[in-house]
Amino acid sequence: MTNPQDKNKSSIGIGMIAIAWLLIMAAGALWYHEWAEQQYNPNQNISGNRSGHSTTIKLTANKQHQYLANGKIGDTTGVFIVDTGATEVVVPQQLARSANLPQGAPTKAMTANGLITVYSTIIPVMNIGPLVIRNVEASINPAMEGSGILLGMSALKDMEILHSNGVLTITQDY
Repeated sequence: MTNPQDKNKSSIGIGMIAIAWLLIMAAGALWYHEWAEQQYNPNQNISGNRSGHSTTIKLTANKQHQYLANGKIGDTTGVFIVDTGATEVVVPQQLARSANLPQGAPTKAMTANGLITVYSTIIPVMNIGPLVIRNVEASINPAMEGSGILLGMSALKDMEILHSNGVLTITQDY
């Protein structure tokens, strides 16, 4: 004959094992998410080097050979994608709204997906690590999704850019 207390102890033991496995799987999923994010954007936390009248940051390329960096437009965070082939900084419309960027005149722009309407704006201040860039000409793109901001030449034009062995060095004089 089975004792009801033994059955309860067995059920509790199985429940505890199930909870332990769920916790292990949740911890593994969290670790994997952070690892994958680090692979996509290896420049999560950018520190800079100040020397004399300049500040330098170094960005490491991700697995797709892109240079990404966390940054801010005003108080709104996003991920900057360095694009020296882009004339201007291009901001997704949703992020532009969050950053309270004024939506100016509509213009046409040629993208990889064809001709689209974008809106001119001026970004009062943006930060990439210790770099501070002011009064940047930009475009608001209603067709862009997510928090990826193309960091074009309207922001980089006065900076020194050096690319070597998977590292992009950006120096800003002030």
